[in-house]
Amino acid sequence: MKKENSENTQNKQKKRRGAPEKYLWKKGQSGNPAGKPKGSYSLVSLLKKQLEDIPAGHKKTYGQIIIDRIFNKAISEGNEQIIKLIINYIDGLPVQRTENTNTNFNFNDMDDKELEKKIREYGKQ
Repeated sequence: MKKENSENTQNKQKKRRGAPEKYLWKKGQSGNPAGKPKGSYSLVSLLKKQLEDIPAGHKKTYGQIIIDRIFNKAISEGNEQIIKLIINYIDGLPVQRTENTNTNFNFNDMDDKELEKKIREYGKQ
C-alpha cells in the first residue's frame, strides 16, 4: 500500500502545471545575468520626478497643472473622449473574460512529453 502511494505521488509530480522542464530556469540561474547597465535610467521615473516639480511662479506641481487642464477641457468643451479617459482612469476598463471552448483536454493534467506532443500537433494545423 505504501508503494502505491509513493508511485501516485511521483506520477503527480511528473504531471505538473506550467512549461516543460527544459524551458524553466534552473535554481539560482538568472534570465538577465548582466542586469541593468549602470547609469541607465527609466523614462517613466524621470517623468514622474518632473511631474512632482513646481515650476517658477506657480503654486502647483506640473502634474497638478496637467490634471487641471484635462478637467477644464473635459468640462468646458464637454469633450467626451477626455471624459471617458478620466472615467477609465478612475474605474478602470471593464474586464472582458474569454473562455477557450475549442479543446477537449486539460493542459494541467499533462506531463512534459504529452504537452510537447500537443504543441507539435497544434503547429501542424
